[in-house]
Parts: sequence; structure tokens; C-alpha cells
Amino acid sequence: NAAICFNDPTLYGKVPHTPFEQQARLTVETNYFGSLAVTEAMLPLLRRSRASPRVVNVASAAGRLRGSPAIQRAISDPALTVAALGALMESFVSAA
Repeated sequence: NAAICFNDPTLYGKVPHTPFEQQARLTVETNYFGSLAVTEAMLPLLRRSRASPRVVNVASAAGRLRGSPAIQRAISDPALTVAALGALMESFVSAA
């Protein structure tokens, strides 16, 4: 009787190939900001559950973190806030 919020925002292989510069915004909006919005919307319901609520986010190998060691450190920092991560996502899209 657990309350579960399952979120799988994967588009990889489900949409036509688009050059990275054009795809970056859609990808980040779906995979990061979309997941965040669904999670934030579901949390109040999950918190009211008498069961053991869980949030399950699924990622694919296509989403592996590569590239800049500085970005890898920033994203892996235990002190990273949601706001700071959102800013990193926006800067990623802007640089695309």
C-alpha cells in the first residue's frame, strides 16, 4: 500500500533527431524542469500518505554526465541547492 510517484521523462529515441543546439532547451525543460515540477506537485500528496511514499526518477545511459570537470564537481556537490542546479541547467542551455 505504498504511495509512489514514478517519473520517467525519457525522450531518447522517441522523437526525431534534432541538432544539439536546437534540442538542448526541450531536453532540459523535459528531463530536469519537468521532473522537478512533477515531483514538487506530488510531494504534498505523498507527504499525506500513511504508507511509505517514494519518489522514483528514472534516467537512461544517454543522460550520463560528461564534459567539464568543474560542472561535474558543481553538480556532485552535496551542498548544491535546487536554485543553483536550476541556474546550472539554464547556463547549459544558454551555452548550447
